[in-house]
Amino acid sequence: MPESGGSVAGGIAGSVAVWDTTDTGPPLRTFHWGVGPVYAVAFDQNGPCAAAAGHAGALVWDVDD
Repeated sequence: MPESGGSVAGGIAGSVAVWDTTDTGPPLRTFHWGVGPVYAVAFDQNGPCAAAAGHAGALVWDVDD
């Protein structure tokens, strides 16, 4: 996703959003996993995965699924 102009963002409300930075529209996907406030997000530089870390844990997922 990063090569195609993607971005991932987390929020204090516990949601994580995947954005297409070449478009001004809404996020491509928004996730609510119940990890509490999201403190960090990152893309895997070797593939289509992203990670998010929150107050109650961390998650890794395939952003293309």
